[in-house]
Amino acid sequence: MTARKRTTAQPQLSTKDIGLKLKWLRQERKWSMNALAEKAGLAVSYVSKLESGGACPTVMTLQHLLAAMDVNIYEFFRDRQDPDPSEQVVFRRAEMAVMHDDDRRWWVAFPRHPNIGVELTDEEYRPHTQITEKETFRGDICGLVVAGELTLEVVNRGVFKVGAGDAFYVKAGHLHAGRNDGDQPLRIVSMLQLAVPEGSTGLPRVTKGK
Repeated sequence: MTARKRTTAQPQLSTKDIGLKLKWLRQERKWSMNALAEKAGLAVSYVSKLESGGACPTVMTLQHLLAAMDVNIYEFFRDRQDPDPSEQVVFRRAEMAVMHDDDRRWWVAFPRHPNIGVELTDEEYRPHTQITEKETFRGDICGLVVAGELTLEVVNRGVFKVGAGDAFYVKAGHLHAGRNDGDQPLRIVSMLQLAVPEGSTGLPRVTKGK
């Protein structure tokens, strides 16, 4: 049996193209720049800079902007001519969406689709990451540490050290943050249970907190 071929989903947009696409999505919703900034928890001046191509957003920032507009990252970068991903059996590494910022890089194994119920990611964290922003999702998230040690902070639950071979599970709605405090690279494989109504392509709502 042969898996259906699809084009690569790796982001190929320039900083200017990302800004133009964000602006188009905002204007399509008839939102002001202030409205988008408020929903995404960002400064209006920064959103303006992003839309003009004056700055390139980190993955976390892009996630917050797209979540505010109910658009997922895969849909943001994908080629509209790609076949229905829910009909695929095998998803090749070279075809996965790859996202990165200063501290992290991760591969999204499956594109977001109403008939795909999970999001699977292979994530790499540089040593001594500076991530402090916490997030929460409408679905449960779990994972396995492949190499290194994950420092996982779950609000009202504590801070946990998750070593290589250990697994973690965080229920929907719990604010949490993961980082690498060690001297070695951290690699984890995580899975997010998607709680998206059928027919929707929106991201699970992301909430930021301290």
